[in-house]
Amino acid sequence: MDITQNHLPRLGELTAQLGNDSLSKVLHSVLETILRLPWLEMNAGGIFLNHPEKGYLELLTHINFTPYIAGTCSRVRHGHCLCGRVAQSSELLHVDCVDERHETRYEGMSEHGHYVVPIRWGDDVLGVMVLYVAHHHAFDADEAKVLGDFAGLIGLLIHTWRVRQDMALADRILIHSTHGILVTDAELKIQWVNQAFERMSGYRFSEVLGKTPGVLSSGRHSAGFYDAMWKTIETEGHWEGEIWNRDKSGAVRPQWLSIISLKDKSGRVLRYAGLYVDLSEIRAAEEKIRRLAYHDEVTGLVNLNWLRDQLPDRLASSSCGRYLVVLRLRMKYFQEINAALGHGAGNVMLREMACRLRETVEADAVARIGTDEFAVVWHCEDDPDLQILQTVRRLEKRLASPLHHDYQVLDLGCVMGASWGDGEAAQVDTLLKQASMALAACGRQQDRSTSCLIYDEELGEKVLQRQRLSGLLTHAIGKKELSLRYQPQVDAQGRLVGAEVLLRWDNAVYGSIPPDFFIPLAEESGKIVEIGTWVFEEVLCQIGRWRGSRVFGDRLPRLAVNLSPLQLTSPHVVNHFIETCRTAGEQPGMIELEVTESSMERHLHVISNHIRHLADYGFRIAIDDFGTGHSSLARLHQFPLRVLKIDRSFVTHMALGNSHLTLLKSIVDMAHGLGLEVVVEGVETAEQYRTLVEMGCDVFQGYFFSRPLEPTAFVMWARERWVTAGEPC
Repeated sequence: MDITQNHLPRLGELTAQLGNDSLSKVLHSVLETILRLPWLEMNAGGIFLNHPEKGYLELLTHINFTPYIAGTCSRVRHGHCLCGRVAQSSELLHVDCVDERHETRYEGMSEHGHYVVPIRWGDDVLGVMVLYVAHHHAFDADEAKVLGDFAGLIGLLIHTWRVRQDMALADRILIHSTHGILVTDAELKIQWVNQAFERMSGYRFSEVLGKTPGVLSSGRHSAGFYDAMWKTIETEGHWEGEIWNRDKSGAVRPQWLSIISLKDKSGRVLRYAGLYVDLSEIRAAEEKIRRLAYHDEVTGLVNLNWLRDQLPDRLASSSCGRYLVVLRLRMKYFQEINAALGHGAGNVMLREMACRLRETVEADAVARIGTDEFAVVWHCEDDPDLQILQTVRRLEKRLASPLHHDYQVLDLGCVMGASWGDGEAAQVDTLLKQASMALAACGRQQDRSTSCLIYDEELGEKVLQRQRLSGLLTHAIGKKELSLRYQPQVDAQGRLVGAEVLLRWDNAVYGSIPPDFFIPLAEESGKIVEIGTWVFEEVLCQIGRWRGSRVFGDRLPRLAVNLSPLQLTSPHVVNHFIETCRTAGEQPGMIELEVTESSMERHLHVISNHIRHLADYGFRIAIDDFGTGHSSLARLHQFPLRVLKIDRSFVTHMALGNSHLTLLKSIVDMAHGLGLEVVVEGVETAEQYRTLVEMGCDVFQGYFFSRPLEPTAFVMWARERWVTAGEPC
């Protein structure tokens, strides 16, 4: 039968309802799913469509963009700002702060970072996805891979929708279309189908000729569904929607069906034409997105989203025990091993951890809920505290067994926090939060007497107090509650050569708050970077005041300033320190920057680069609390260190016997062999001082000489007993 173009439906009419509005809704739903990933905690992002012929991106959908960003970024030129750059380069871009490439900004914009991911189909860039991450959120290859997978799925969705819109109108293209086309007469007798219909249905044209489309009926739709469909066709001339059809083999598949009635001038129906779009790939893509949203790709375990969204329904529909228990575990050494040995070793640790958890605990769910964190959820009938402790003991024993990988022994040790509640009334999300509090408290323990804490009201109150103090700490600088103390450092003759700068916080409500309490708070919240900046600037101001008053003559004492790992990993730390010294007119050699041994282990690459730049400019670099971590003197020789500061625990242990004295003497000798000045802190008695001098230590600090002093008291102390030891270097 000869079907000409005039008798066939135009594809533009058949797919008119599958335009940008529908696509934006689909992509908005996908974006909502992506933003459930736990490390996208800022919950903001957007998807742009690319118009390469016009040279710009069009914002199609977004979540939580500010009105300014949504308006300004409705169209983004290629090469402009982060998204425009990715449209040009077709490469994923990660930034951890608002830097010079972030050309769209406004007053009051909060600090943040981005993953900007190209959406590709083949060699073409169909669009760009931008996702907000927290300030200083580090690039993670696993995160980038997950986002790349999502971008591939979005590309498939965009491509599928565009195929519907861009199908040609000619007979030849209809015949060779990848979508099935069927034409009937007015009595619904099939008169023509294309090759794609034959492939989709499994029926040859000769097998369906003269039959009705009912041959495809799956039985999933009611008579009312078809009555409503044909009523719409009769009144409006067309219908479209999702339908389930059965092919010749008996398989039932989802399809998007568009039907149009073809009429003569008098309005009499001549034919009906139907366009079938196979939705199987889209449904498979949606299932993959759902799996990515609710499962961890590395371990195969469910994730935090699944625990929050799916587990409550499963528990409600099952017969469970009296109490619901949530145990959270954080791997103590994952970050270090992952950084040192690479993601391959890290993934081996994660998979082994997942395997041992499933083998050891008979649980309702085992989940990976963070980079190095897992959760186990189970029910018990009685005494949940005892059940938790017994489970923890089994886990400790199982995890203590070493993991051998690539000639390395990997430690699976964990800290744990648990919470429990009544099985019927307990809320999974509440228990997860309480277990997180207990886990954090367990990780902060100094004595490490237990590897697990169980949440109770007392622990919860302590957490609330920490949260209140963390909030107050935000305003401590503005309210001028922070101040500096200076603890003298002397040489072997008792002469003042410098001082360590120590931070104090006196709050109007809580009074004097110990540094070992509020400094970890500042580290956890990220406020330590702002506080560290204030300390450095205040130290330079104090040097300037002393220089102006000439209280020390021309020989000012050198000041040692402690640096946080977060400061040293900040991309701006080097330039800020250098520019601050230039502005203040002070020489960097007046400042000794103390870096803890443990921070150098955790952030070796970034910190070592920053240390080298600071040392090149003239700052003295000191390794602080040496002996408390796992570094060696040979490894420290790789860095431009001038000073090694021995931890106070070595001084305390001198009284325990000759072996401790021998160890301390060997450290001093080796440090001198590497050309390092040795500073000892924690000197409390004359005997300790005398012994350390005999060992050859260079500089001494402790309460035997003085407690930390306010600036005025420090000057008075120096006047009473200071004889200068030479020009600062």
